[in-house]
Amino acid sequence: MRHSRFTRLLNGHGGSIGPVRRSLWRVAGAALCGLLVALVLVDAPPPWAFASLGSLAVAILIMESRIAAFHPHDRVGPANVATLVRLVFALFILGAFFAPEIAREHAWGLVAIGLAALLTDGVDGYLARRTGMASAFGRRLDMEVDAALILVLCLLAVALGKTGYWILAIGLMRYAWIGAARMLPWLERPLPESLRRKTVCVIQVVALLLVNLPWVGAAPASAIAASSLVLLAWSFLVDIRWCLTHRHA
Repeated sequence: MRHSRFTRLLNGHGGSIGPVRRSLWRVAGAALCGLLVALVLVDAPPPWAFASLGSLAVAILIMESRIAAFHPHDRVGPANVATLVRLVFALFILGAFFAPEIAREHAWGLVAIGLAALLTDGVDGYLARRTGMASAFGRRLDMEVDAALILVLCLLAVALGKTGYWILAIGLMRYAWIGAARMLPWLERPLPESLRRKTVCVIQVVALLLVNLPWVGAAPASAIAASSLVLLAWSFLVDIRWCLTHRHA
């Protein structure tokens, strides 16, 4: 009897994906509890809590649906745990956009959380190599969490009144690429590893952390953000040119 695609996914881990899914849900439960405790400690209002917890729940459900096809190991692994910690940090900051008054009161703390998230970037890659648990799932999760962190730092800048909504162009550029690839399939070609791309990503996070520092005024914050946007646009144009050049390869 021919198996359905769903059945093949269920059997993709030596007959059962139960262990890896149980591992994911244990980690997800710990992540949800940690985020809930953090929200209680800052006395976050309902909009903040709903945005943070709801976004994390959606992210976990998406990961649960993808892990079977792209994660060949029997557990989530420490690398993905580190990435999920970074996601929790990012989604905690996201909630601040919906409570700007409290965000201004806790601006230093939010920037510190953003810095902690930045410091965990690179840890996951090291752990994946160290434990031999690298996977397509982990690489994609790392990329998407980096993109989410950049976007929420842009939203924080808006909540703090540092810039106008134009700064969201930095955080939305990754998603604009994904949307464009739906219409232009040659943009879906896997890009080669690039130190330039990784460096620009780190620069975006550092620049946005500087923008959100309480002692940085609106004018210098806008200048930093604009420079960061130009750099990011240049990096994307380089990748677009590569995809265009290799579209028939």
